[in-house]
Amino acid sequence: MDESEQEIKRRKAREQRAASKARRAAADQKWRDQVDAHFHFLQTEYGYQIVKVDSRATGGWESIVIYQSERAAVRVSNNLEYDRAEVSLIRLVDGAIPPYPIFFFQDSTLDQTLLENVVLRRAPELRTRYSSMKGRSDEQLDATLAFLAEVARGYASDVLGGDFSIFEEIQVERREYARKHPPKITVYGSASGSADQLAQLAEETQQSNPGVEVEVRTYIPPTSGGKASGAQDKGQDADDRPPFGFHSSRPK
Repeated sequence: MDESEQEIKRRKAREQRAASKARRAAADQKWRDQVDAHFHFLQTEYGYQIVKVDSRATGGWESIVIYQSERAAVRVSNNLEYDRAEVSLIRLVDGAIPPYPIFFFQDSTLDQTLLENVVLRRAPELRTRYSSMKGRSDEQLDATLAFLAEVARGYASDVLGGDFSIFEEIQVERREYARKHPPKITVYGSASGSADQLAQLAEETQQSNPGVEVEVRTYIPPTSGGKASGAQDKGQDADDRPPFGFHSSRPK
């Protein structure tokens, strides 16, 4: 019996999902193998295990491999936004990886930081080499991963072993930065909107981000010609254009 049109569509949809799943699994395995070629020492020397592999993490912006021990976790990522591989050192909280904090306040506890922050405190002469480690080709990633594994073993062995004393030092600096530069969110509303609408936008943002300063700014919607009406006359800069509705200002 010939397939009906609906049956053909369903079959093709199943085939496409299976093919997509297979591509995702292959990409996951490739990234896992590439990372573990350099960071396998975490398993053999420190007792870590790979607990997560995702080649499309953070909405596709990162590929990650996470190693975890009884007290710590190491997150190795290929960050598309920053065009480089990165390593984060994480202190477990109640045996689990704590959520990444969007904002850091004067009383926040530092439970994770980039390997870079630890290494450059102990070997500032590596700053130039660190900044040169970019690119996402297999060759570039292998070079960066080899370097990151080398400096992790050489300058962060205490953290890998569960000693987070240096986190306290970094935390002091981060809290001082937060004191001088409190976290802030800037929300944008159309200049044609009412004052009540802008106030509601600010209130909703504040409710979902307690403790964060909220600034409301307006923008002039573009005209049919694609140019912001009055933007040039008012001397508006890039900050007067709304980037996806809000902008947060926070220390890295």
